[in-house]
Amino acid sequence: MEQYEFVNKTEYGPVRAELETILQKMRNYIRKNNPDLDFNWELIGSGRKHLITRVKNSNRGFDFDFNLIIDDPGDGNKWIGKNVHNAFLEAIRYAVKDTGFKDPEESTSVFTIKRVNKKQSKVNCSCDFGIVYYDNQGGHHYLNYFKENGGFGFLERSFRYDVDDAVDELTNYDTNSWNRIRAVYLELKNNNPQNKRSFILYVEAVHIVYDQVFNSPSEDDDDYDDYDDDD
Repeated sequence: MEQYEFVNKTEYGPVRAELETILQKMRNYIRKNNPDLDFNWELIGSGRKHLITRVKNSNRGFDFDFNLIIDDPGDGNKWIGKNVHNAFLEAIRYAVKDTGFKDPEESTSVFTIKRVNKKQSKVNCSCDFGIVYYDNQGGHHYLNYFKENGGFGFLERSFRYDVDDAVDELTNYDTNSWNRIRAVYLELKNNNPQNKRSFILYVEAVHIVYDQVFNSPSEDDDDYDDYDDDD
């Protein structure tokens, strides 16, 4: 079974800085070619919390996850579905030119760019970009491709509570909680037959520790199926 290890900041730090440059190029491209479709971004999940991992002794590198945040499209706005997808696909392709990253790959809810070492036949690192918006009630909606009809649309992803607030509450309650989250996160990474994204596993790790500390769930609690992801 694959075993993960944490990556040192001295290795992933420069990659994160390069990704920020790529994101700025994407935004400049969007603003020039689609001026009414602007976006911001946020590093999410494990990368935001410096929990970068990779499989030990493998040809797969470490990864980052960014949310590309657009305004709530609303009813009647042309920036829905396929238009949003195509605009960002063009922007990513433009931004990764003359970098070490390959053209984006597409899955149901993210674009993925990879830096590949051809001589060693390995992926050094990768990054997932998900397109999201937040409604007036704080709901989280992400752009999704529906295989059954070949169309695009936004789905809402529900979380039981805000993850950052949960982490703050945990660490204020017990300073060792962060180490517990790190340990649970690494355990989930090492037992991930569904190949869930790192962001989803981070959310699960926080919820597990939160429940252990404040709700004392039973040992066979498996109340985390809501976070399944097929990407």
